[in-house]
Amino acid sequence: MTIYKHHFWTGSGATKVILTILETTAEVEYYSHWMGSGLRRYKMQFNHQKLSAMHGILDLHLIEQYVSADSDSTTKIDLLDYIHDQETSESSEEIRDAARQVTFEYLLLPESAMWIQEEGALNNMGAMGYAGWSNTFDLLLWINYAVGMYYQEFRKCDIGEVIQLMDKMKFAKDA
Repeated sequence: MTIYKHHFWTGSGATKVILTILETTAEVEYYSHWMGSGLRRYKMQFNHQKLSAMHGILDLHLIEQYVSADSDSTTKIDLLDYIHDQETSESSEEIRDAARQVTFEYLLLPESAMWIQEEGALNNMGAMGYAGWSNTFDLLLWINYAVGMYYQEFRKCDIGEVIQLMDKMKFAKDA
């Protein structure tokens, strides 16, 4: 079992994501609370396919949303609830399963790399103590395939936004 963590905060909120990778499975614990978007707490379970020592695929098979900020109780999320079109609603279960598919790909770095924020203002905020994140990262995660991204209502729903935010997310290996 290997644990990777992503954390980022400013005076407006924070995001913390814990990625646990096992031999054939993986899990994400997603916590985010920002002004304007409120609290987001999800647990995602994946099938893990290791393609090489440094590269693999995470195929999402279960999403659960925590019912409140301080509860361990969750409710299952069905991505198909956010993909509304005649084709998926009248199709076979096999086609509906394909519409639910979300696959991430990851790449492990041979050594830790410095995490430089894309927005220059964030680097200045960090230097002044108004923002923070891991100094380095060891794993880069990105969306490989997600049918839902073709549907605007999915991209705009809470879980759709969370999945998009995980695209190109950087993780530091937990010591």
